[in-house]
Amino acid sequence: MAIIVRYVESEWSIEQRLIRLQLLQKNMSGEEIARVLIDTLSREYAIPPSFLLASMRDCASSNNVAVTILKVVFPQLLDVGCFSHTLDHVGDKFCVPQKKALLEVELAVIVDLGVHFVKATYHLEGDGPLAFRCHDAITTLTTAVNLAYYPNLNAIARELCGGNHAAQQQLVNYGQSRIQPGIPHYRERLNDSMMVPLKALKLPDFSYYQKFRRCNLTHLLWMN
Repeated sequence: MAIIVRYVESEWSIEQRLIRLQLLQKNMSGEEIARVLIDTLSREYAIPPSFLLASMRDCASSNNVAVTILKVVFPQLLDVGCFSHTLDHVGDKFCVPQKKALLEVELAVIVDLGVHFVKATYHLEGDGPLAFRCHDAITTLTTAVNLAYYPNLNAIARELCGGNHAAQQQLVNYGQSRIQPGIPHYRERLNDSMMVPLKALKLPDFSYYQKFRRCNLTHLLWMN
């Protein structure tokens, strides 16, 4: 189990520190995770309740329990689940190729849409101040999903149909139907209620605020 804190120090630069690394002999329950977190943050490092603003963690059921308990001690805590894990599950909703004759069509449309999810996942798996960058990354991804631009799908359908526009449109419609189940899942998981607090955390240039009072924003990330 690792506990990492990210915070803004007096010169408005984002710092990151590993404050606990624990080797586990067994899986921990949510209550056990919460006990370690509270002991480390409240007792060992004496972080005031109002200083802990956000947490980022994966969406394992034990972590869901842990963050619920942690909010009792840190009531202002914004719980941010692992976006890359959520995006990965969108691909599970895509229909995998079933017919050899349509394999090119199905692969083309998966590449067209999947590339945006892959880019967002790699970006969100980075080691920077993720809470401040999530909004932009997810907004860019949502724009690509809503745009529904499938250049590879259209090119493959055009090549296979040899100028037959009706048949080409049928292939395009078929290809889009292969990925359609993943889109509602994405919109359901990453809805407006999740994006609004992330937008509030979007502070693109901390140096701009240097003239204001000293601030100590703490961003907690734990991995279990």
